[in-house]
Amino acid sequence: MEMTCNVPNETPDLYPELRANIENEIIRTQNDLNRDYAEIILDQTFQEDIVKEIPWVKTIYSAVKIGLNLRDRALIKKISVFIQNFNAGDVTDQEREEFLQNLNADPKFKQKVFDYTLQLNDRFLQVQKAAILGRLFANYVKQNIDWRKYQLLSETLDTQTLHSLNLLHELSQNDFIMKDKDVIEGNRTEDFMSVNNLFWEEGYVQGSIYASAIGRELWEYGIKEIDLAE
Repeated sequence: MEMTCNVPNETPDLYPELRANIENEIIRTQNDLNRDYAEIILDQTFQEDIVKEIPWVKTIYSAVKIGLNLRDRALIKKISVFIQNFNAGDVTDQEREEFLQNLNADPKFKQKVFDYTLQLNDRFLQVQKAAILGRLFANYVKQNIDWRKYQLLSETLDTQTLHSLNLLHELSQNDFIMKDKDVIEGNRTEDFMSVNNLFWEEGYVQGSIYASAIGRELWEYGIKEIDLAE
């Protein structure tokens, strides 16, 4: 059964423009991207005037007659971070070209992929999740994960808090295990039990905590290189 993302059916007017720009950014060569992003640094605290210096964002702002609302501006920022982290995922020019060729062979699926990714970015409250999604998408393009795995990891990401993602990162520093002694002495049981499918526990209350398989994959393909600081 195909997984779906639980997002509103209505599509903001900005979506077609953003979808086209994501596609253009994905197909561009690394040399072009390095030139455009060379002097632009995006992080969790970037300002709107910095984002406006990105060429494709300039195009959107110049095309809008009455200005962008708060949601649109937030979405543009998240897409900017998504694209930046996709580009940081070491996707080769050949991998980019092959990915777009495959999508162009099925226009309906192509729109589905980009709309799905846009909708997820639109949902995120934290820009760190857009960064993680960019890394997941890079691994999808590189064929390290397939479409269904991209969906599974993306929807898992959507359901998590930054706190739970930081817990997963913490576990990654210790072979994805926290022994019962550390859990009990650090009073960490409640932290981990409040998180759903990223972790599982050996025992009911006072057991060792392990990262689940999906938690490990989310860390490997999405979180590993991301700064989760709020």
